[in-house]
Amino acid sequence: MKKNKKIIIGAISALAIVSVSAIGFSSWIVGVEKKSTETTITAEVDDVKNKSIYLTASVAENTKVTLAEKAEHPKQGTDIIGTGEGSITANPDALSFSFTDMKLIVGNGVTAPTAINVSLSTEDGDNFFITVTDEEADKINKRTGESYTYLNLDVDLTLATDFTSSTSDDGLYTTYTLTNKKVSFTWGSFFGNTEEVTTNTPVSYYNTTFKGESNIENLMVASTNIGTELTNMNKAFAGKNIVVKVSVVED
Repeated sequence: MKKNKKIIIGAISALAIVSVSAIGFSSWIVGVEKKSTETTITAEVDDVKNKSIYLTASVAENTKVTLAEKAEHPKQGTDIIGTGEGSITANPDALSFSFTDMKLIVGNGVTAPTAINVSLSTEDGDNFFITVTDEEADKINKRTGESYTYLNLDVDLTLATDFTSSTSDDGLYTTYTLTNKKVSFTWGSFFGNTEEVTTNTPVSYYNTTFKGESNIENLMVASTNIGTELTNMNKAFAGKNIVVKVSVVED
């Protein structure tokens, strides 16, 4: 599928701008340390005009995304990391946010797209803090590659299943509507995810990486380095806004 490239920039007024009201903390326990973060998200949606196609979307004011585990993973046995108590613990809504409203208006005689794609914006340095280099970020020295992402976002919302549709009384256009739709980020390549594998979390990645390590000195060093990595991620996201791009998908 090819994503529509005719994006009309400057339509941020179509959204409620998310303001930073507070930064909270969820918690990972690494050895004796607690590391996690909560940050805010601004979903900036570029209006899309292509012939007689018009797309708008909005999120609720003060929308936040919590960077945390979706499920409890108590540290046990030989695990090097687990979730723990904090102001925010594991949350099933972690990494998620909702569009309060999304509308696609398609003129009569114009072929409707198959889906709407939601992704991380890469325009003009948007979301620069989500990508980190090997040298600055890989403290455990277990990764390969030169750069990594903390988060990924690539979701297709299908018109046929996710939207309802209605045709205007004069038959000139059809409106496809979606309301209160939850969309979720996934953890990025920094935590072992790829295009094919998207289920790794910080807990599963670190525990798998150090599974079978029995040398106590190595485990102590690893524990410290994991804490540093998560702290650095917290600092990278603190006070930042994530910019989300919404665009038409066509065959």
